[in-house]
Amino acid sequence: MTVRGRRESGWLVARRCLAIVRRAQRGPAAWRELLQAVWAQEGAEAYGSGPERAQRLRLQKDLERIRNHLGVDLYYDRELGGYAVREAQFALLDLSDEDLATIAWLGETIGPETPQPDAVQALPGRLRCGGPFTAPSLCPLPRQRMARSKCRLETSWR
Repeated sequence: MTVRGRRESGWLVARRCLAIVRRAQRGPAAWRELLQAVWAQEGAEAYGSGPERAQRLRLQKDLERIRNHLGVDLYYDRELGGYAVREAQFALLDLSDEDLATIAWLGETIGPETPQPDAVQALPGRLRCGGPFTAPSLCPLPRQRMARSKCRLETSWR
């Protein structure tokens, strides 16, 4: 890919894509928020110094790369008002079986009488497909991963 007649670094493109995915994992983000996440990580020149239209076009190409090459279903949701991760072909966060069992145990044991029960209960939801605001699946098949867990802790997470 060229930018104003010069070739872009493949590593810069990869780092931009990772910055976009990381930002989208935190929740829906408008295109400007995605640009800001890239700028915060890679600097103001990450998309070149051209007009906004050219920068937005480069962002769109990065979104295509994320979908086609990284296997992350990153889409624009009008209802949410931003780009969100629907699901990922590969785990975006690879937790050990022990960590998954611990998180599942927390979700099962923290009740309404404990401090911040909603935050604790929401965590397992964010680690599976279809969490709040269609959050990304950080572990695509948590039930299968949980089934092979050393602890053999079974949970529905729903």
